[in-house]
Amino acid sequence: MTAISVIIPTFNRAGLVSQAITSVLQQADKSLEIIVVDDGSTDDTRAVVARFGDRCRYVHQLNQGPAAARNTGMAMAHGDIIALLDSDDVWLPGKLTTELRLFEQYPQADMLAGNAAFYLEGKPICPSIFARRGIRFVAAQPRWFDWSIPIMTLGPVCNTSAMTFKRSAFEKLGGALFDTRFRLDEDWDLEFRLFSSCQVLLYADIVCHARAFDDGTRPYSVWGKAKPIAEQRHMWRNQVTILERYLARLGWDANIRLRFAQRRDELRALLAHS
Repeated sequence: MTAISVIIPTFNRAGLVSQAITSVLQQADKSLEIIVVDDGSTDDTRAVVARFGDRCRYVHQLNQGPAAARNTGMAMAHGDIIALLDSDDVWLPGKLTTELRLFEQYPQADMLAGNAAFYLEGKPICPSIFARRGIRFVAAQPRWFDWSIPIMTLGPVCNTSAMTFKRSAFEKLGGALFDTRFRLDEDWDLEFRLFSSCQVLLYADIVCHARAFDDGTRPYSVWGKAKPIAEQRHMWRNQVTILERYLARLGWDANIRLRFAQRRDELRALLAHS
């Protein structure tokens, strides 16, 4: 049976992290290693995780952001396959069974990304994140990522809690996955490197409920809430930095490069006039 490591970064979510852990323990595959990385919580997260006993490994670190927390967990992981789950999200039953089957059917895949539904304050907002992002599937069959997917110029394609990697993907990326300089859009930055170095298979099954709560634990405003101009400008600057980084490095054809260059120029104009 394939060993799977599940990385759960958390910060001040003692009231939610147990739901994330329980959703992992309810998966059919029992050869699981669950690593909870507490990114400097000041609530009783440690006590909540301790209730799960030896079913979870717990590590506490100074607050450094979600990118650093995920990297810490990945460095500790022993599994051949490593899956991510944010501490306010939950997996649906059968997620890992589906992914092990897909890795068998598509052995060339370095990473899988499943679909998710989005909930805000417990209320369903979006039944399919892939559909909202314009990602289409033919007869619900998996598809390989390609640069024609339009959402990639605007933000990440995948939900972090539905990303599952083979350990070999780390080697292709040269070590740590997330760039710790980013506390925002770190997943988008990762996707540029992943999609240019690895074979990434997207599949249409809803395997995760991505949940957002306006509880002050995120480094940005929750979806649907007006962003302060300072936060908006910080996001635009991050995105310009990411786009400029990969426009210079990736071997895109002229049409793809033009799309990303146009988006960079749009962001620069927003910054100049805000």
